[in-house]
Amino acid sequence: MVIAIIGILVALLLPAVQAAREAARRTQCTNQLKQLALGCLNHESTHQFLPSSGWGFRWTGDPNLGVGEHQPGGWTFSLLPYLEEGAVAAIGEGLSDAEKNAALLQQKLTPIGIFTCPSRDGGGLGPGTEGSINSDPVPGGIVAKTDYAGNGGCGIPFMTTVDKAPRPAGPGNRFCAEKYPASLGTSLCAGMVDRETASKFDGVFVPRWPIELRKIVDGTSKTMLIAERWLHVSLQGTDGAPVPSNNNSMYQGYDWDTIRWASSFVRPGFEQFGMFAMPKPDTEDQHPDLGNGQMWSFGSSHPGVFVASFCDGSVRTLTYDVDRGEMERLAARNDEGGPCIGAAQQAGGGL
Repeated sequence: MVIAIIGILVALLLPAVQAAREAARRTQCTNQLKQLALGCLNHESTHQFLPSSGWGFRWTGDPNLGVGEHQPGGWTFSLLPYLEEGAVAAIGEGLSDAEKNAALLQQKLTPIGIFTCPSRDGGGLGPGTEGSINSDPVPGGIVAKTDYAGNGGCGIPFMTTVDKAPRPAGPGNRFCAEKYPASLGTSLCAGMVDRETASKFDGVFVPRWPIELRKIVDGTSKTMLIAERWLHVSLQGTDGAPVPSNNNSMYQGYDWDTIRWASSFVRPGFEQFGMFAMPKPDTEDQHPDLGNGQMWSFGSSHPGVFVASFCDGSVRTLTYDVDRGEMERLAARNDEGGPCIGAAQQAGGGL
């Protein structure tokens, strides 16, 4: 009888203990996103613009190429010195090109705890089979990951952005970086995103070019900065498959590994897949014909909610049933309350 009573008590207490643990994990996630947002604002105070998103998915961070449009690595790399992780950002600094490529491989293997959601599996590591032009290949295919993504806006590259601006790969020649900036404007840097093309993107993080706070015309408190990214539970951790949108390191240039969007857009001819980029929990699959490798969405492993930071440094918890139009307005930096239709050009809010 006593054993039975103890079993009943344990069964009653266990859900409460699990809920308390998840609440603590969500609080930690909130605090981490707060630190990332403050790091971005400190970067802006130093350089007068937010961290840039890099040249494209072919590239990783380079300690010798500075900040802004000159930096091939993504926003996570540019943010490191403002998170007391300057030593990681400096890996490879001053080395010859061959030595630096080997060093940057070590950087790609180095996880940073503040980028890891405690409710997720993996411990900051995951698949990274997609190579980088400016680093050595990854042995074993496991690299450092981020559970947080920069806000790419409500215009999904090659689908909804003005003129269908593509998801950039960046230049395909290593000499573009090795001879930079003399290589700019030459065939060595073919594929480099220019300012005009970048202006067709309506997020806070756009290909190559950094965003100034004055270009967030909707207001910093009304525009998302960084939020949790959706990653299906079957793809988390080192055992996860290297699908297209989860196959590179956290330091790579502009790509859907580190950038996500918010759009209710339904692509013509793909109606059976529904909306491509509305937030969802990690337990929810994409359409089975589309596959879980096609990821544009924000989302999380937290029950019922995901956490987002905003451009004023604030952090909020958003539910998955947030109004579609409202979610799009939180993503676009310059829609001025209007619909998500090429927001950058509609509002005249270039770079």
